[in-house]
Amino acid sequence: MYNLNTIINKLLNMFRFICTLFVLLCFTNCIIFAKEKTIITYLSEDDAYSRAELLFQKKKYNAAAKQFFDIFVQHLGSNTATKAELMQGYSLYLAGQYSEASEVLDNFIRLHPVHQKIADVYYLKALAEYKQAHNQQDLEQLLHAKLALQQVIDKFPKSDFAVKAKEKINVISKNLASSQIDIGKFYLNKKNPIAALNRFNTVVDKYSHTSYYPEAIYRIAQSYALLGRKQEMKEQLAILNIKFPNGTWSKRASSLLQLNDCNA
Repeated sequence: MYNLNTIINKLLNMFRFICTLFVLLCFTNCIIFAKEKTIITYLSEDDAYSRAELLFQKKKYNAAAKQFFDIFVQHLGSNTATKAELMQGYSLYLAGQYSEASEVLDNFIRLHPVHQKIADVYYLKALAEYKQAHNQQDLEQLLHAKLALQQVIDKFPKSDFAVKAKEKINVISKNLASSQIDIGKFYLNKKNPIAALNRFNTVVDKYSHTSYYPEAIYRIAQSYALLGRKQEMKEQLAILNIKFPNGTWSKRASSLLQLNDCNA
């Protein structure tokens, strides 16, 4: 049997333990809540835009794009939001995020079709698609970029952007022509002249302004030779000699003609 003093001491010890445990739990919770507590600072439109501009000036383009996007969402419909969306697209472009930049700029065009800088936006969007196409070496994307550049020429024919767009289209056309020539040569090597003809004729029909035009004529003659259609081969070589009398492919044409005359 415990005496009264012993029981009281045990109760006091238990009470102290409970109090200590309670204090520890409160202290732990305070630390957890302190860690989870987030201080939210609300900036005015102007202050938020200035902060985004500062990031842009420091060439922190991804961070700037995020800040401009936040401004656009939080102040939708304001003049600041309009500027922010445009700068978001530009920041993404400079960050090399060409697909994302194109999407933002396309949305800007839909929302603000008569904006004072709309020509700049169309050209920047076309540039983003042009850069994306060259990075990916994707023929379909090249065609898409070409359409975007042509849109700049059609909408703003007298602008400096139209001149620059034409230059970019020439580069794209050269790349597309080169691709068609390479595929056509592949078919020739595989003894498939019909498929090769389709590729070379595409160059003649669509890319006659490129440096690949004379080679395309020569390759068409080669394809006809492989098919045994000597007359059509001679006609193509005659065209080549008339249009490019001193060209590299005209010189090779005579060898092709002699070879096939010998085999006739």
